[in-house]
Amino acid sequence: MLFKMNYKKIYAAFIVVSFCVTCSFAQQTKKPTKKVQLSKEQISSIKKEAAEYYKSENYKSALELYKQLQESVPDDGEFNYRLGVCYLNTNVNKKAAAEYLVKAAASKDAPKDVNLHLGRALLILEELDDAADTYEKYKIDNHGKVNPKVNLENQVEWCYHARDLKKTPIEVTFTNLGKLVNSINNDYRPVCNLIGDRIYFSSNRKGNTGAIVDGYGELISDGYFTSKDTGFAKAKNLGPSINDMYYDEPLHLNTNGDRLLLYKEGGSAASPLYTAELNGKSFNKAVPVLKFPAGKIEGASMSSDGKTIYFSADLKGGKGGKDIWKTTLNDKGVWSEPKNLGDGINTKYDEINPWLYFDDQTLFFASEGHNSMGGFDIFMSTQPDAAMEWSKAANLGYPLNNTDDNKYFSLTADGKTGFIAASTENGIGELDLIKFVTAKPIIQPNRVVTKIILQKPDGTPARDALCLLIKNDTGENIGLYKANSATGIMLAYLAPGNYKLKVKGVKSGRLDEDFTITGNEKDLQYIRTIKLNPLIKDKK
Repeated sequence: MLFKMNYKKIYAAFIVVSFCVTCSFAQQTKKPTKKVQLSKEQISSIKKEAAEYYKSENYKSALELYKQLQESVPDDGEFNYRLGVCYLNTNVNKKAAAEYLVKAAASKDAPKDVNLHLGRALLILEELDDAADTYEKYKIDNHGKVNPKVNLENQVEWCYHARDLKKTPIEVTFTNLGKLVNSINNDYRPVCNLIGDRIYFSSNRKGNTGAIVDGYGELISDGYFTSKDTGFAKAKNLGPSINDMYYDEPLHLNTNGDRLLLYKEGGSAASPLYTAELNGKSFNKAVPVLKFPAGKIEGASMSSDGKTIYFSADLKGGKGGKDIWKTTLNDKGVWSEPKNLGDGINTKYDEINPWLYFDDQTLFFASEGHNSMGGFDIFMSTQPDAAMEWSKAANLGYPLNNTDDNKYFSLTADGKTGFIAASTENGIGELDLIKFVTAKPIIQPNRVVTKIILQKPDGTPARDALCLLIKNDTGENIGLYKANSATGIMLAYLAPGNYKLKVKGVKSGRLDEDFTITGNEKDLQYIRTIKLNPLIKDKK
């Protein structure tokens, strides 16, 4: 039977949704631009400039020009088509894309792939049946000969996965971090500390180092941070020790909050990955992770001891597309050959942005495969023992995931409070940082946030203290921690058990102290202030 798409029906059903989205988005615009009718000469000139941006995939710059063209010639199929594609490929307002792609699909000489893009636009609007039908129309129009690179079958599966996941939504609340943190551009890659009162993130806002606009029409990213007291404070640039004139993006923070993993690209970057050590309230100059085995990567994370890195890359021997791999540092300071994390995590589609939880046993990541409900969704997998394979990835659920791309995620020690980056109808910019709280923990906490406040004999912070943590029950060396050089605080995330803390400071003093984590501590936090013993040479 010949498949016939009723565009008038789709368009009529779509008008109400489109109107609501347009009105909501218009509320964000402080100064509505007055429509100007372009002359034929202006249309010809703008069309040429827009086409150059479009060809180079600078969709953000092209979008503004195609908006002008479409307003002047509302029924032009090419202008509607390209404006819709531009919306889909930016974070400006993806939900606006369907309106223009519906018009383009109904026009004469509609591009052969218009229904592929329209299917995606309808999916983002959660018009699931229409999206599936539109993908089928695209397949029929192409006589079943579809380029494998478009992953049509997977896109159709998204529609059915979305339908299933929406039947059992999770209970979650979302809060935009506000104008003090977010900008009118993209703010993304939130990286929280253990208790969620400090967030590092990437931003391509005005005022970035170098103020360079890349070939995609975006300001080159810098790293920023915000801290919370009663609310999150105004975001601050991480400064020249972290940021240069090229791409700088925070990726991961260790449990103690004193080592930041960064992505760098361009200029004199010696590696895609750098680390920076906290020195008091600011970071020392970032240094490259030498001899790192991958070139172009899409996100990375580091274990608490800094000796294992998880990263996303398209490497030979993978499952397909970008996979998540790991590499370990040996005693000679050499990183091992990358090892694929296996079928529990990787699919023939892309997996990106691995983020290792503070327990070193749970990995969150974004994937277009598994049972994603549209584009990238956030998944989790666990590996309680290094000898085990990673567990089958689990979708975090709707509406924490939705039918748009969900790429960025971090979670605090309570297992239910975390941060994402998302484009919302009443947002401040394109991608905003959003706090979420789930009713039920994503991870059931089985460890305790351990905060040791180390002081010198006179009660001032033991800023130079080095702390060796040992589990008495097994003799296991948990790790070597540095006290914060401004506050003297050491943070750890510990399972119940008996521990020994061996502290040494060249100027601060020494201490061997036993303590017990029961797992019944209030709010799962163990906080203790310890005064060091004076150094022998200081005794009289």
